[in-house]
Amino acid sequence: SSDLAGRDLVKKLIIFDIDGTLRDERFGIPASAIWAINNCKANGHELCLCTGRSKAMIQPDILKLSIPCLIAGGGCYIEYDGNVLLDQRFQTKQIMQVLHISKANDCALAIETKTKVFMNEKACAIFQKMNKMKHKESDKKTYQQYQQNEQIRYENNLSQYDGKAVHKICLWTNGTVFKQIQRVLQTDMMLAQSDTYENMQYYEIICRDCGKKEAVMRVCNYLNIDQKQTIAFGDGMNDAQMLAYCETGIAMGNADVHVYPYADAICESVQEDGIYHELVRRKIVERKECYEKTVVAEGSCISDLSKKF
Repeated sequence: SSDLAGRDLVKKLIIFDIDGTLRDERFGIPASAIWAINNCKANGHELCLCTGRSKAMIQPDILKLSIPCLIAGGGCYIEYDGNVLLDQRFQTKQIMQVLHISKANDCALAIETKTKVFMNEKACAIFQKMNKMKHKESDKKTYQQYQQNEQIRYENNLSQYDGKAVHKICLWTNGTVFKQIQRVLQTDMMLAQSDTYENMQYYEIICRDCGKKEAVMRVCNYLNIDQKQTIAFGDGMNDAQMLAYCETGIAMGNADVHVYPYADAICESVQEDGIYHELVRRKIVERKECYEKTVVAEGSCISDLSKKF
C-alpha cells in the first residue's frame, strides 16, 4: 500500500529558503531534496523559492530546479513563470545619503542591486571572516567547489557603485548611526533582521512591506491559494515571520535557535535530508525505501537517491 494513502490532495504552496535550508553552502543541494521537489511538482503542488539573495546571485544548481515562483531580495522582488509581480527599490537619492552617513561614521556597509553586491573594505573583511568560519572544516576540493557555485563576490568594490536601484542595505554600526539612517529612509524601510556582531550591531534593511512574510502573502493572493495550504522551510531570522505566517512553518535542524519559537516543527538539518524527511512525514511525498540509501559525503549524511525515482 502507498505511504500516501488517505493524504490530503489539496494543492499546497511549499516555500523554500535557499541558503541553509534547500542548499548546503559547502555541498550544494542534497539529492533527496531534488527528488522531493520533482515529486511535489508531479503531485501538482506549487513551489516557491524565497531568498534574501538577488535573482542574479542565485546559484546555478538552484536555477536548474526550474521552480516557477521566485521571491528574491528578501521579499522585494517576486516573479512567477517569468512574469514580474513586484520589484521594489529604494530611491537613489536615499542611497547616496546612506553612503555619506556610513562613510562619515566609518561603518561597514554593503548594498545590493538587482545584479551585484557592493561593499566597503570593512564589510568585505566581515564577510570574508564569516565565510572562513563556515568553511573551516572543508577540504580544498570542497572549498573550490563552493567558490565555483557562489555568485556573490566578496570584494572591496563600493567605489564602483553605479547608481542603480538598491533593494537591500547591510550595515554594521551602533544604534546612533542607525537612527540617522532611519531618518533618511523614514517609512520606506523595514528591518529584515538584526543581530550583534563582535562589538557592533548588524542591521539588514529592506523596503517597507517587502519582507518574506509579505511576499508569501502576495504569492498566495496571485495564485489564489489559501494561507491554510502553505508550508514553509527556513533557517534564519529573516525567515521567522514567514514561518509564523504560514500554516506550517518548518525550521531546519541547523537553524538559528532564535527561529525555533516561530516554527511549528523542527526537521533534520540540510545535510541530514531535512526537507525530504519532513515532506515524507507530512505525506506530501512518498518514500520508496527500496531505492533509498545514505552515503557519507565529507562527513555529512546526504542521501543518494536512485534515478529510478
